[in-house]
Amino acid sequence: MTAKTQASILHIMPSYQIGGINRYVIDLCSAMKELGTDRQGIFVTNSSINNLAEQSGWKDAVHSVGVRVYEGHVMGMKPDISALRNFLCLEKEYDIIHWHVFVPLLFISAFFDRKKHVFTHHSVLGIGRVSKRTDGIKWALFRFIVNHRFSAQIFNSEFTRNFWKAKKLRTPLESVIYNGIRFSEKSKSSHPAKFMESQGKSFIVGTACAFIALKRLDHLIHAFGKFSSRHEDAHLLLVGDGAERANLETLAAKLGLENRVHFVGFQKDAEPWMQAMDVYVTASTTETFGLAAVEALHQGLPVLCLQDGGGICEVIGKGSKDNVASFDQLVERLDTYYIRKKNAGTCRNDAFAEQASRYTMEATARRQIKLYNELMKDR
Repeated sequence: MTAKTQASILHIMPSYQIGGINRYVIDLCSAMKELGTDRQGIFVTNSSINNLAEQSGWKDAVHSVGVRVYEGHVMGMKPDISALRNFLCLEKEYDIIHWHVFVPLLFISAFFDRKKHVFTHHSVLGIGRVSKRTDGIKWALFRFIVNHRFSAQIFNSEFTRNFWKAKKLRTPLESVIYNGIRFSEKSKSSHPAKFMESQGKSFIVGTACAFIALKRLDHLIHAFGKFSSRHEDAHLLLVGDGAERANLETLAAKLGLENRVHFVGFQKDAEPWMQAMDVYVTASTTETFGLAAVEALHQGLPVLCLQDGGGICEVIGKGSKDNVASFDQLVERLDTYYIRKKNAGTCRNDAFAEQASRYTMEATARRQIKLYNELMKDR
């Protein structure tokens, strides 16, 4: 059974850079297209790309969706009347403007058109975010326009909803729609296989994420240091890259863990590396959802998180033993899984994969389409 809308939707996407929001837009548009919604477009706010983005092929991924793609060159709060004028002309082709990023200049368009505007909150103002002098003005503008001109707002978790509701954001229609994953057949790669072969029957703790402050990888390395001090065959596998990488490598060396903590860099597809892991850990705080963690569950891996982790706690379960209160408890939980592997030969369980199956992109797309149809009732 198809689930489609007669409305035309323009998705506002940040850039061609690597990131969870961009991936979400690509997957959502693809799923909606498969469900029969063909009248879609993607507006890339800042279409300039760096070398890493070029190597990753994310621009190709956007254009391969099969919907119209428009490229902009809008950055921050830089005034550009011609860019605003061009965007207003583009908007005329669509019924609903679905924003996945706050772009102050383009947000002003909401006061000049008669479109239905929707905003999906993919983030909160978590730790590690660089503050700027213009932030007060910027967020006041965001709240004012959303409250007065937007028809709906979507939250990707209850945690995200509670955060933004506390900021006094209100729209006529509001909904919590969890992120979804487009699960594929398990990838095959020689690199993880070689890594597993080099480590023998080691117990491997792993994670895959951007190396930024809110991911708290420094805390994870310290916790792993305690855990590995009593388990000589324990290793930590870190998949990803970012501004904190040099500091993390220095920390691992300082703790004498340079041969136990493995940095394998950014991987376009992290799933094969998860095949090398026994336990997946997300050490983040204020995480609004956690796509990589759901991918790990899909692999049958146990996923450990912290109780201040944000939306990921809703995925793991707030009452779950894998949702720990502190990094000391994290070490204790790792001990439990270490013993489990020793006794059973593995920590993996089909129940974890079943847990992940609740978060498919098809289910997410169906909920989005239902919301679009509700908006079009009073057009």
